[in-house]
Amino acid sequence: MIDHYSSSMRCEGLEGVRSARKTPLCRSFQRRTGGSPGPTAKPLTRVRRRGTLGNRKEPKFLRQFVLLAAVCAVTLTLTLSASADAWTGSTAAADLTEITASADGTLERFDLELGQTVTADQELGATSTTTVYAPLDGTIAAIHAEAGDTVTGTVLEIAPVSRYTVTFTVTGAKQTPENTLVHSGETVYIKCTADGSHRAVGRVTEIDGSTYLVEVLGGELYVGETVRAYRDSAFADEDRVGLGTVTAADTVTVDVTDATLLRFHCAVGDAVERGQRLFVTATAEDVTITSPADGVVTEITAAKGDSVKEDQTLARVAQRVMLTFEALQDDAPLFHTGQTLTYIRGDDPHETPHTCTVTRILQQVQGGSITVEARPEERSLPIGMTVEVRND
Repeated sequence: MIDHYSSSMRCEGLEGVRSARKTPLCRSFQRRTGGSPGPTAKPLTRVRRRGTLGNRKEPKFLRQFVLLAAVCAVTLTLTLSASADAWTGSTAAADLTEITASADGTLERFDLELGQTVTADQELGATSTTTVYAPLDGTIAAIHAEAGDTVTGTVLEIAPVSRYTVTFTVTGAKQTPENTLVHSGETVYIKCTADGSHRAVGRVTEIDGSTYLVEVLGGELYVGETVRAYRDSAFADEDRVGLGTVTAADTVTVDVTDATLLRFHCAVGDAVERGQRLFVTATAEDVTITSPADGVVTEITAAKGDSVKEDQTLARVAQRVMLTFEALQDDAPLFHTGQTLTYIRGDDPHETPHTCTVTRILQQVQGGSITVEARPEERSLPIGMTVEVRND
């Protein structure tokens, strides 16, 4: 006991003993023993547990607490430092374009999935329809069927703009190799053989061996008169390419074979131009549907078996996928257009880094933040996928 108390005195010091005598516990001890604790007194266990900092057990506890607090502070600092240059964002569609139906009809095939990558002019499906176009400029002279009819034969007639046609033969041409060879669509100049006072301009529309047909586009000719065709408006004899007879222009018929008429785009009396849509039919032959551009399918609005109208939107394709994320206004100096950042795909368990290029930085009016847009190196990315963007 003496050694124990002496040891305590060595730890606490004389002043500690004197001050301990003044504590409530010591005064309680004095009342119970009738005197103050001397060198032979056994110190109370409670005094040692609640003593001054000179006791042995409390410095160890404090050291552990301080160490734990320091570790937590360092961990928090490292976490904030590691996350200060990383932002969570997502992929978004850009430069949307539409896939549309080229004609009225039924979708016989339409094989698309969301997120699918497509290329320009790639065949995506087909409709069982056919659009019929005007073969020449003119006026709709007659329509011989109605929508819903199944027809084999003439559907309508077109009266050509020109009142005349001329059937020429190259036997009346200046006999040179060049003059005996004409081309469909070629422009020729026409002059009567009588006195040359009747002149006109025409276009070669059909060629059959040494004979070809010219549609008169303008000028004045008489039905039945004989005329010559020239390659030049000067009517030089060395440019003569044929001799022919003027006839009244006949109406041109537009025919189909075993086709069901779905819709007309014209009526009797309408003026039409070459290549203008006249009507749509359903036949055994499919009309293909193609993608207008490279991209990723972001929306599908039709399915196989649907009845569709011409120019109806069937799907939408994003020609470009971009990354977008928000950052604090204080982080704005960290970014600039053209800057290269790295990103980790949310669906990549291996966390493979990829690069992206900052294309635009948008200042938010409210909220104290900015929105950063970047172009990823990967052309094909799922829309709406979470990504982690880093400024490594």
